[in-house]
Amino acid sequence: MNLFFKVAYRNLRRHSRQSLAALLSVAVGFISLVMFEGYLEQARRLILAESRERMMFGDIVIENARTWEVDGRAEPWTARLGEAERAAIEAYLGDDPGVDAWTRTLRVAGVASNGRIQTAFISLGLDTSRTTAIRGKNWYWNTAYGVPLEQGGADGVLLGLALARRLGCRPDPPQTVRRTLEGYPPVERPLSCQSVSVQFASATPSGQVSAVDLEVVGLIDGGLKELDSRLVMMPLAQAQSLANTPDVSYYSVTLKDQGRSREFAARMRADLTGRGFDLTVLDWRDHPMMGDLYHKVTSLLDIFRNFVIVIVLCIATLSVLNTLIKIIRERTREIGSWRSLGYTRRHLVTTFTLEALLLGGTGCAIGSLLTFVVSVAINSSHLYYSGGLFTEPVPFAIAVVPFDYLAGFTILSGVSVAASLWAIRGVLRKKISENLIHT
Repeated sequence: MNLFFKVAYRNLRRHSRQSLAALLSVAVGFISLVMFEGYLEQARRLILAESRERMMFGDIVIENARTWEVDGRAEPWTARLGEAERAAIEAYLGDDPGVDAWTRTLRVAGVASNGRIQTAFISLGLDTSRTTAIRGKNWYWNTAYGVPLEQGGADGVLLGLALARRLGCRPDPPQTVRRTLEGYPPVERPLSCQSVSVQFASATPSGQVSAVDLEVVGLIDGGLKELDSRLVMMPLAQAQSLANTPDVSYYSVTLKDQGRSREFAARMRADLTGRGFDLTVLDWRDHPMMGDLYHKVTSLLDIFRNFVIVIVLCIATLSVLNTLIKIIRERTREIGSWRSLGYTRRHLVTTFTLEALLLGGTGCAIGSLLTFVVSVAINSSHLYYSGGLFTEPVPFAIAVVPFDYLAGFTILSGVSVAASLWAIRGVLRKKISENLIHT
């Protein structure tokens, strides 16, 4: 085998000009394949971070089993988590060593007014003593302007950017802040509102109307355009006062090992069900509402990825095949000479297979280096683009995933070998005399 390797290496050097086209085809195919997969992987990470950290879904969502049924949607106060359920959930979470952090949230809907304009809102009442741990180090500062809710005091409130504009709240002085892959820069950016406070009103389960006046301390990007025009975040105590209830809508839990989220959910659900509680305990990605958009977007990305990969591989395969067919045909007399000296078809197939592996490996190595350099350059350039569903532009970046590099190396090296075997097959079918007189 060492002899065949030396012969293959010598042949590549001897026919370097002819091999250059095939090498470039492999390198370009590798760059296209890995960079595109890196872009899609970064998009997945962005969507995951939006939901898991920024919107504080965590890894596990716990709520009343009737929350999203017809009756639960029509009368949400009948599907909240009462005192007994909250006690059982918190006791379980406190005893399980796999839990990293957890928080409680209350959903409240109603009308917001600044004295001149009224508009509908959807509020998340947050347990401000626990939300920072759920958001993690990247999104602990989650406001584009102003300060996070934890620093805004008991009467503070955060508004979605679109809702804030409707209620007369804007950055002061005017400025545009861009989030990075690690969230917003943790610096307070001033804002001003036409009204000192905003009034939030909501109907209570008894049919009365409750209202609270809160000061806008920060503006947040709600992520999705539809949500951003209605999103409000306020302290849990204020949301409970507005809804006239001590209950909460759901719990969010982050685990020390994210990969065991479904196992944890099944174990906790079985435990609480066995104790008579009718609760839904799910990985948020399996949630019928919270995870629905995530699955739709990632499914679309997967279809797009498969389509582009097939196109890239077809182009790379045809390019390499065409180049190798030309090279091998030009070397037909050389092949005839080798055969006349006693080299069998198996020997020649082995030699050309090793040539193809060396050619593919070299092309992939060059492609790997260029892909890494270009990816780092793009990630350092702070480029942004409109993300479609997102309110604000999002960072353009390429994820560097070692597995993608390994997969690209394997696939394109295999393509080179397959193309080489296909190209040499026709030459080896001929007689030695036909090879020697080939012109």
